[in-house]
Amino acid sequence: MFNSSNIKMTADVEVVEKVKKERLDFKTTREETVAALTVEYQGMVFDANEESQNRMLRPIAALPNDTDTWLWVLADNTVVNLNKPQFIAVLTLSGAAQTAVWVQE
Repeated sequence: MFNSSNIKMTADVEVVEKVKKERLDFKTTREETVAALTVEYQGMVFDANEESQNRMLRPIAALPNDTDTWLWVLADNTVVNLNKPQFIAVLTLSGAAQTAVWVQE
């Protein structure tokens, strides 16, 4: 005997699975985009991924004033000395770049 409710249920499951896959694909793409983020500040290009943002917090917390510096490796592996205000500016740009990826309107 034919039961039309089975067809609808199968269609609903297929729709749900399609939506789940689309969401997973979106999240994967978003994670890859965040992992590859860079920002430019004062002519220097910085990695802006989440790990780099976390690492930027260390010199911000540890530097005792705005003039002491901390060694940092840029996205192209150039080593530079940065002061606390520079780290704060780069962290702010990095956070904004990540937010732009996460909150797409």
